[in-house]
Amino acid sequence: MIDLNEMTIFVRVVDSGTITGAARELQLPKSTVSRRIASLEERLGVQLLLRTTRRLRLTEAGSAYYERASVIVRDAEAADRAAGALQDQPWGMLRISAPPVFADAYFGPLLSEYLRRHPDVQIDLDVSLHQVDLLRDGYDAVIRAGVLHDSSLMSKRIGDRRYVHVASPAYLQEFPRPEHPNDLARHRIVTFGVDGPGPVQWNFERDGESVQIGVNGRLHVNNFAVARDAALDGLGIARLPLFVCVDALREGRLVSVLDPWIQDRGGIYILWPDNRHMPAKLRAFIDLVDEVTRHAAPWHLDDPALHARA
Repeated sequence: MIDLNEMTIFVRVVDSGTITGAARELQLPKSTVSRRIASLEERLGVQLLLRTTRRLRLTEAGSAYYERASVIVRDAEAADRAAGALQDQPWGMLRISAPPVFADAYFGPLLSEYLRRHPDVQIDLDVSLHQVDLLRDGYDAVIRAGVLHDSSLMSKRIGDRRYVHVASPAYLQEFPRPEHPNDLARHRIVTFGVDGPGPVQWNFERDGESVQIGVNGRLHVNNFAVARDAALDGLGIARLPLFVCVDALREGRLVSVLDPWIQDRGGIYILWPDNRHMPAKLRAFIDLVDEVTRHAAPWHLDDPALHARA
């Protein structure tokens, strides 16, 4: 079996011209260097060096071996430097997966800023409602919303999954405003789900009272932006992540209902593999996501304009 350590010692001995010089460079005892050279010659079955009182001289076999070995050693050292560079400076391919609602809201400016800061990184972004297997599919990080179950992955909570129930002012002029979740049975509903049409369960809680309502959507979609636009057009009440409709709420184009009732929240997380030696490209991405969501995310705002108006 090839011993790269012995090969490296041999190349250093030839480059320095003496065993003493090689031992000094490698920070090894002279006896260790001599022993490893002898071991290499024994394994190869040839003499590589002729030892004189002043210098070492390559044999014909030694010259041929050095010509190939020096290339291998330098390539191995370059590989070590390349791997180490991943820890020091962001570069290479960064693979990310995120749900459409988060990607639509934040990833445009976020990824532009990341690439501006780190020109040696390329990004492969998967935008999908379906959860990828981070390890099996080779992703560096994923964004997930909801309740985070026990996992071998590392995670950082970057926000709350805050939902609001919204309708257009025109819709609420035609239909009475719901005051209790049970009132939804008399309303038109826009539902969201990835499993196709059918009853969707909405959970509510207020002052210790828990209510589960099964709603059937007049319109069922698997895209929150489409659900928001349907609510804007007066097609019914929709349950939306706050950051999907925050601008429409502030501008009065949508109105929130059932505000006193707390809905399922959970969190929004960034997850990545448990890696003791995190690549610099991933560390930089996690830091930027945290920076952007901490300062700009609407789930951290207590804005009266987001709440229902009489």
